[in-house]
Amino acid sequence: MNLPGQIVGQCRDTDQAGAALVTDLKERGLLDDTLVVWGGEFGRTVYCQGTLTAEWNAANEIVRALEKEEAGLADDPPMSSLGPEYEPLLIEFLKDPLVRHGFNTVPTDVAMVELDRLVVYQKHIDLTFARRLETELGPAPGWEQVFRTCLPYDHPQPPVQWSQVHRDAFVFVSPSNDLRFLGAMPLQADQLVGAPPPGALVGVVGIAVGFGTNFMNAFHVENRLILNNGSHRAFALR
Repeated sequence: MNLPGQIVGQCRDTDQAGAALVTDLKERGLLDDTLVVWGGEFGRTVYCQGTLTAEWNAANEIVRALEKEEAGLADDPPMSSLGPEYEPLLIEFLKDPLVRHGFNTVPTDVAMVELDRLVVYQKHIDLTFARRLETELGPAPGWEQVFRTCLPYDHPQPPVQWSQVHRDAFVFVSPSNDLRFLGAMPLQADQLVGAPPPGALVGVVGIAVGFGTNFMNAFHVENRLILNNGSHRAFALR
């Protein structure tokens, strides 16, 4: 089987049938007492699939070499304060309510760091998205553009479409990788406008969906900087 060439078609054949089965059971009220077991093939790794073998082995050799050549590189990374030219941008950034809400539990600082000294635990990078970021940055981005890319306090809003696909099911779609579940929010009945209550309300829990703070940030732990958010921007800025 040629997995790289056939996986899209195989998934289309099985996913549509599986979704139809679950939807039908739910609409008939049978899903509550029906156990659906969906089996597949496990244990086959990607480097066993045809032409991917050579690429996987080559990448594996690079990783092994870097483990030896860059051992200890992440220890004690230097951090330098921002210059005076950044002060107007820094003031606007610190006035952002999302900064005060998201970074109010531990001491926080804004500093310059060397990207190659960060510890990055995200194993997968969307190269299409990263290349788009590189194009937006250009070959020689200025210091203000780099600041706004790392700390976008103006919170640009990518396009979003969402709809109700079932009584209790909603779908949100956006080209942005940052669209996410933001948490549950307690609401009062008088905060609902134009939504007829399904019964005598005693409380409402809202499910918040939107964009996170999206600030490029890292944790300083045991003399290392661990990148917490912004892996694609770090990749593009290198």
